[in-house]
Amino acid sequence: VSQSRYKYLVVKEQVIPAHPQPSPPVGRGDLSFDLPNNGGKLELIAVPAGTLVMEGGHRVQLPAFHIGKYPVTQRQYQAVMGKNPSKFSGQNNPVEQVSWHDAQAFCTKLTGILKRQGGYAVNLPSETIWEWAARGATKSKGYTYAGSNNLDEVGWYWENSGDKRLSGEWKSEKLTKNNCRTHPVGQKKPNELGIYDMSGNVWEWCQDHWTENANQLPQDGTPLTQGGDATFRLLRGGSWLNFARLCRSASRGFNDPVYRNLNLGFRVVCRSSRTL
Repeated sequence: VSQSRYKYLVVKEQVIPAHPQPSPPVGRGDLSFDLPNNGGKLELIAVPAGTLVMEGGHRVQLPAFHIGKYPVTQRQYQAVMGKNPSKFSGQNNPVEQVSWHDAQAFCTKLTGILKRQGGYAVNLPSETIWEWAARGATKSKGYTYAGSNNLDEVGWYWENSGDKRLSGEWKSEKLTKNNCRTHPVGQKKPNELGIYDMSGNVWEWCQDHWTENANQLPQDGTPLTQGGDATFRLLRGGSWLNFARLCRSASRGFNDPVYRNLNLGFRVVCRSSRTL
């Protein structure tokens, strides 16, 4: 099975108990919203403005924003959309089997809900906003992954996402036999800002069109929606069935916006509707 386009094997369902680590104290302007239909809380971390320098030297000036503390979970997706498309079972596992269009529909519907709680709007992050948050923004220590140079500390990937640790050659049958899978959000260490699961677990959709040349990305943090290849959308973060190198904060992936798979999820960014 090729890892080049992130279209992967199907593995059997597994019910995973949720035991998230304690959350850092809410502060620094972080946000929390109650979701309807027993959806729990949507928590968002405040990310300060600053300058992102991407691999290759492309510089982007980012505004301040809020980003999901976790990927959107199955419980949250069910509460907002009235369905759960995921292959793996677990309310606190990240939702997967969602296309880019599914993720956008979630954002549109959730924005309508949140406007009744303070006038906020949510969307998918631009890929530069995503990377700035993953790297820890102004608190960055230059880690390879989101919060560490050791992926095992912060993320689920093919070697550690199953019943026992794997090594050697990547083979789909090895992952199937080892019950490799997504895991409940928040079980690994957060990055410097208190954001979880930005390396591994599920790939996360971004708004942008794909471009092989990151120098084409806007320098103000907005998504690339004019130019690039509009037949594909950006993916960031790697997943539970990927090599470690694809879980780096700088790693860039893409796929068709209608494509769904059991390692594709998303998280949201939030800003005041008055700034839209």
